[in-house]
Amino acid sequence: MKTKNIILGLLSASMAFSFSGCNMFEPELDNTYGEERVIEDASYAVGLLMKAYAGLPTGYDFSEVATDDAVTNNKSSEYVKMVSGGWSSLYDPMSTWNSSYEAIAYLNKLLSLADVIEWSPDSEERDKLQHDKITGEAYALRAYYHFQLLMAHGGKSSSGSMLGVPYLTDMVDPENESTWNLVRPPYSQTVEDILHDLDLAIELLPEEYKNTNTDPTADRIQGVKFKNRIDSRIATALKARVALHAASPAYNGGEYDQELCKEAAKCAAQLIEKVGGIAEMTATRGSLADYLFYDANMDSRNVEILWRANYVTNYDLETQNFPPSLFGNGEVNPTQNFVDAFPMANGYPITDIANSQYDEDAPYAGRDPRLTDYVIYNGAKFKNVNINTSVDDPKDGLNVLTTSTRTGYYLKKLLREDVNLNPAAGRQHFRPLIRYTELFLIYAEAANEAYGPDNANTAGFSARQAIRAIRQRAGVGGTTETSDEYLNSLSNLRDIIRNERRIELSFEGFRFWDIRRWGNKLDETAKGIKYQGTLYELIDVENRVFAPYMQYGPIPSDQITKTRNLEQNAGW
Repeated sequence: MKTKNIILGLLSASMAFSFSGCNMFEPELDNTYGEERVIEDASYAVGLLMKAYAGLPTGYDFSEVATDDAVTNNKSSEYVKMVSGGWSSLYDPMSTWNSSYEAIAYLNKLLSLADVIEWSPDSEERDKLQHDKITGEAYALRAYYHFQLLMAHGGKSSSGSMLGVPYLTDMVDPENESTWNLVRPPYSQTVEDILHDLDLAIELLPEEYKNTNTDPTADRIQGVKFKNRIDSRIATALKARVALHAASPAYNGGEYDQELCKEAAKCAAQLIEKVGGIAEMTATRGSLADYLFYDANMDSRNVEILWRANYVTNYDLETQNFPPSLFGNGEVNPTQNFVDAFPMANGYPITDIANSQYDEDAPYAGRDPRLTDYVIYNGAKFKNVNINTSVDDPKDGLNVLTTSTRTGYYLKKLLREDVNLNPAAGRQHFRPLIRYTELFLIYAEAANEAYGPDNANTAGFSARQAIRAIRQRAGVGGTTETSDEYLNSLSNLRDIIRNERRIELSFEGFRFWDIRRWGNKLDETAKGIKYQGTLYELIDVENRVFAPYMQYGPIPSDQITKTRNLEQNAGW
């Protein structure tokens, strides 16, 4: 049977369930390759896996500009229309439907052939090692892409049921309606399927790709040259991420699911313990640092990074986001809302006037040091230049140019100060896909909800100890647990943990999804600050038009039309 007859493309590269003949392999003279070629030559099978890897994000999407953390001065941004009331089942910048199901199709074809492919003619040992590695990676990637779909499209349907997304484990046959005209399963079933695939991956994959220097066969297949491919640690981290997301209030009637929280905490704790436990977070940003992972070319060796995208060498981030006086376009502007989320260095939020010692006349003095690391505010030094966002400044001032800030702030996090845009000089960048800081935050949130602030359970450290470690590394909070006594209740610690996620993972693509899974408001007005000389006033920058039903994203309209069994989420 020819490949074009067995590998079926999904319309618009999606699970549209309306099909074309789409080859996944390079053509022979008759323009087709059959399964037999893939079975005989494992390089073609690896090509299927690489197609799925190619779908991983390589850059930042800055979806934060659709949240209370930032706005953009780029009027052509797809998020501008979204936050202005244009989000619909016909226009959905957050959709992953097409790209995710395309990747899943490649993975399912690979998995359907994996047991009969001749992975290595050299030896049974090498054949099994290669089979297990490739198959494990495919299971993990299939879980990853279904999770992207679940985040974007899972939710409460018009009938009031909490529904997931179809979990595809087989190739689609256009002549067999049962394989494509699918119903959405319960949300919990999709979660169970994702976790199951990750468990299969963990069982098959090596813990880490590294050279044994004693076993040449193993080193050729599981050696350090595969370092950035999925291993069992990455699959375990994904499992922690999925479990926490699915445990969240938006999917469980406003409460956390305790069993999923326990699973998330267990998986995160396993990985934290492998790198030395909670002691690896220090007040000097050591061991797991330099955690400003975007500062140097050798970031791939930073133990903060568990999984990352491939390097790119350019200056696109800097061109987009440097202030105009430094020849940038100043596109992403952090909001006053985001700046206000940074506590004082003593750990207290600025709203706690009695304890924080916050001074409205010197709003950036004595603050969490991460504020200076992440945000360029009026008078801050960037590239050894003081940036003035006052309306009096002819370039960087509030709204003076189309490329100037709209909020009184410019983005600093992720940008490399060693880039010179005049003349331009490229530098290496990569997007982290999983950082150890995220695992500490997953553990803290899940353990706090499952066990409370101070119950270490079996991990050897508690939720409160985990979050204190992150804050101490940043130079925030007291030096003893008693000096941080405001962290000792479940509800208080919950607020601090959520705020720490907001700060630590800012502009890495988490905020939009966190707001929704917690059941928080999407329509908070984006605020800024207007400086005129030394005087300032708070201003409203952008009203966000989000209806309550938008807590859950839509199923694409064309899929509802073409696939009559798919049920739309409520309101769309």
